[in-house]
Amino acid sequence: MSRLVSKIFCLTSYDGIEDTFQNFANHSLANIVSDFNLTTLMDDDFIAGFCTKGDVTILPLEASTAFDFSVEKSTLTFKMSPTVYAGFGLACSKIKEKPRRLHYRFRLDLRTPKFRRNSRLHQRLRSFLKASLDPIDSIRVPPGVLKSRPCLVCWSPRVEPTPHPESRSTPLPQSLAAHLTKNKYFKLRPILTVEHWSEPVHLPNLFDSPFDGQPGSGVNPASARLAYTILSGLATGIVPPPSQSVAVPPNPCVCERRLAPLFSLNIREATLGTPFQNPVLIQLTGLFVPDQVDELEGTICQIIRQRSGSGGFLFFATQPFSLGQPCNPLSSDDYKIVARLFLSDPAQKSPFVTINFKVE
Repeated sequence: MSRLVSKIFCLTSYDGIEDTFQNFANHSLANIVSDFNLTTLMDDDFIAGFCTKGDVTILPLEASTAFDFSVEKSTLTFKMSPTVYAGFGLACSKIKEKPRRLHYRFRLDLRTPKFRRNSRLHQRLRSFLKASLDPIDSIRVPPGVLKSRPCLVCWSPRVEPTPHPESRSTPLPQSLAAHLTKNKYFKLRPILTVEHWSEPVHLPNLFDSPFDGQPGSGVNPASARLAYTILSGLATGIVPPPSQSVAVPPNPCVCERRLAPLFSLNIREATLGTPFQNPVLIQLTGLFVPDQVDELEGTICQIIRQRSGSGGFLFFATQPFSLGQPCNPLSSDDYKIVARLFLSDPAQKSPFVTINFKVE
């Protein structure tokens, strides 16, 4: 199950990247339904009118460790604790988590021909989602597990070709939000901030040997960690930009070992290495589905690949939206990419390099 992104950070020395972010922000309005009723997931009009006619995305804004759900590309996913699974009544996959926990996952493509209206599977799912409303069935699930929640909803309608395209009316993406609530839905507009810095950003030498394009070849792990520390601190504002580093007192959360052992490096002293002139800090705040972030990152990657003949860097990181307890612990064999660094270096065998920063 994917998580929403609430903030996107970009620190770069390339020109014109802010225009790409501005265009992305203008087309990334988020539709928020404040009272999504889970029984709607098995509603005939919802499945036939939206899921089978495009890509539906519904992601809850409130996390729950007992029961969580999502709809991504019209595929329904339930994530249940063992207690809730005991009253679910359908086969699920058992997923192990860290540390020593597990949950059960149920997944169903609402567009598949095998999922028929009023079939046994349809009736079982509808009965489960209505369990909290029925005094007899309410003993199947703990109280409050299936309550209404605020959700981000998105619909990408599939427009079928017709003999007379001039007479065709294109369905509106926001019509899903209007269908899912009796109250008003909300539109959230992203906020874009851009800062141009006068002082260069210095990055350490990341390669022990010429990079030949193979994953991990020639990258110095210690230098890569140092680069991540510098860039993440600058991009998120933990560390002041180079032009303000003298006037601003040192941040003890970055400089003192007893307060932050992992951030004990004094970044202001890391001035050796390659200077990148005219850096730009871009921050975008809002609510974004993972597909939107991937599309933005892909567009940026394509732009800077075309500029690989000149040196430059772009640091791209995101902050997940979190309300309440985290609902997506990593499984035992997963890792998470927290940021990416794109580099153009004509001196390397492969002039365009991507470095992924991961945590287990």
